[in-house]
Amino acid sequence: MGSNKIVHLMFAVGALLAAFLLSKAGDWLWSYFAKPNDLVINGVALLVAAGGALVAYRNERVFAAATEVTREL
Repeated sequence: MGSNKIVHLMFAVGALLAAFLLSKAGDWLWSYFAKPNDLVINGVALLVAAGGALVAYRNERVFAAATEVTREL
């Protein structure tokens, strides 16, 4: 497997992990005020995580650092 495939996988797994954590944090925060709407919380979490992953993926410095890490490992 080439190093670029691993870098792409790192960004995808990072986005999924961020979406999961944002979903749980949103559920926890919203539960203090009312019964949370899971569709809204999960949708917003996915959008924010995908946007953050896309911004990080397109940033040349972040992508170069991720590529360097995979080459070192």
